[in-house]
Amino acid sequence: MITRTTKNSERRVLTAIMAASAIMTISLSLSPMLAEAARAFPNADVATVQLLITLPSLSAMLSTVLAGMLERILSKKQILLLSIILMFLGGFASVLLHNNLSALLVASAFSGLGFGGVQTMTAALIPDYFFNDKRCAVMGYQSTAVVSGSALMVVASGFLAGIRWYYAYFSFALLIPTLLLVFLFLPRGGQKPTAVKQEKPNMRLGGVWVYVAFNVVFSVFITSYNTNIAMVVEETSLGASGAAGAYNAIFNISGAAMGLVAGMIIRKNVKGSILLSTILCGVGLLFCGIERGVFLLALGSLLAGAAFTLRAAALFEAAAVENPEKATLGIALVCASGAIGQFLTSIVINPVAELFSGTAQMRLITAGVGTFILLACMCFSAKRKVAKATPAH
Repeated sequence: MITRTTKNSERRVLTAIMAASAIMTISLSLSPMLAEAARAFPNADVATVQLLITLPSLSAMLSTVLAGMLERILSKKQILLLSIILMFLGGFASVLLHNNLSALLVASAFSGLGFGGVQTMTAALIPDYFFNDKRCAVMGYQSTAVVSGSALMVVASGFLAGIRWYYAYFSFALLIPTLLLVFLFLPRGGQKPTAVKQEKPNMRLGGVWVYVAFNVVFSVFITSYNTNIAMVVEETSLGASGAAGAYNAIFNISGAAMGLVAGMIIRKNVKGSILLSTILCGVGLLFCGIERGVFLLALGSLLAGAAFTLRAAALFEAAAVENPEKATLGIALVCASGAIGQFLTSIVINPVAELFSGTAQMRLITAGVGTFILLACMCFSAKRKVAKATPAH
């Protein structure tokens, strides 16, 4: 549904979308507590503890599909409000259930149901209210809101985890003001769409399914940063949970800065933006993995954060313009693919790293090398397409 808005209502809609976007990565922002959580459950293996961060992505896959189906009977605003409430309930249930790892995993999965709905609806609302170049810019602003909110939440969760590890879940209290802003500022929806000419730029990269496949693999690698950075800090004796929160904050602040210019980069070349995000991700993960001090770890966090934002903004824009009439479906598929990759992170990365040393540093090195393999595959595929398109002489 495409709706033309006045300047005032446009600002209100933008505020609501940015507020909802800011809480999208709240589960990943809990990563500073992982090292302490692993000590709290000494009989559980590392991969199981990491599920506290990655399991919400699995349940989010279900909710992204459900969100698209529910749009037939509910407005995007109603789905978004319901999703935020589910995230809130899952987070605070985790505080009460902190002594039982199995119960914590169930609560995390419950929170993930809300995460999927928030991720899909915030991205799907943008093409409803913003068009052409403005839509592309707002996609970048949304990525800035995502990582800015994550930076705030990761610092809060790192501080709280330093008191007691499960206090990190109190950061879910930040969902309350978000809920109020969405309720007050976002129109209910259901208006008859106003005809608006959609300019479809030349941004084809092989269709939505190519974006989906890429995002699954990319998300496996970039999520390894969130699931391992706290353990790298502990392994290298560079600090406790609060220090891990600082590196996560660098990741998110870098992503926020990238979001401010992402729209301009994407408008020039969406394919180049995706390739650039892959390079930044690989270099950043390798820097964090081969860490020899605070500087490389901070620089790696900065590069990985920029890659996270640029990739997300480019893929959402590409999915939206691939078929404007089915933008919600395209965005939902991209969101679901990211959730799949996040869930698969420990399943894919940890066994490969175990072949060498099995440390958190080795897991990040594995992810970094994997990112460059992905880059090589993309370049090889592009070269083959160019060769096929070039007529023989």
